[in-house]
Amino acid sequence: MPSGQTRASVPANHGKDHHKGFNDAMELALSQLSKDVGAGTYTVKVEFEAEVNVSNPGSVGFYTIKLTG
Repeated sequence: MPSGQTRASVPANHGKDHHKGFNDAMELALSQLSKDVGAGTYTVKVEFEAEVNVSNPGSVGFYTIKLTG
């Protein structure tokens, strides 16, 4: 991947199935990456982030994937 960063966030709407929120964010990030740099094989750093509301019980507001190359 040419030097740069792609970041994608999706709202939490899967209850406690957090992996589904991260999967949705990854699909969006990969779609954006293909538009930004085109098809190819790239080595990227993948970062997972979540916006959390700390309460009892806590909740997740957004899932974010950041791809950096």
